[in-house]
Amino acid sequence: MVLSLIFLCVVAALPGDFFKHGEIYRQLPLYCFLEKKALQEENGQDRETEMLLQEKNAEHLGEEVEAENRKELYEGLRRIRERERVYLLYRFGFEDDIEHPLVGTALHFHLSESRARSTEALALDNLWLELPWWY
Repeated sequence: MVLSLIFLCVVAALPGDFFKHGEIYRQLPLYCFLEKKALQEENGQDRETEMLLQEKNAEHLGEEVEAENRKELYEGLRRIRERERVYLLYRFGFEDDIEHPLVGTALHFHLSESRARSTEALALDNLWLELPWWY
């Protein structure tokens, strides 16, 4: 603000025909500095606002997409057999937010590792067929 006032005082003290020669006043260092600063502030605020809006929109859109995907996933899980559903819910941590390894899941369900692997493959295939976006 102080720089703007100084600039106005300097410009007011210049002779009238100084401005008749086109854009010569733009060559003054103070004018150049103020012009750059004004453009930076203007562009910075616009960019900052735009980036903030994009982030908020992305967050909102991401939340909506995630909620929709989660809803479709649970609907698909509801349509498969209970044994497969329980296996997948435990294996991928839907119940306790811990993704359990294949061996740990096999031990939990008293299965051999190969049987757990085939159960998982079958359950995932059946779930995939129940999801609406696979078509």
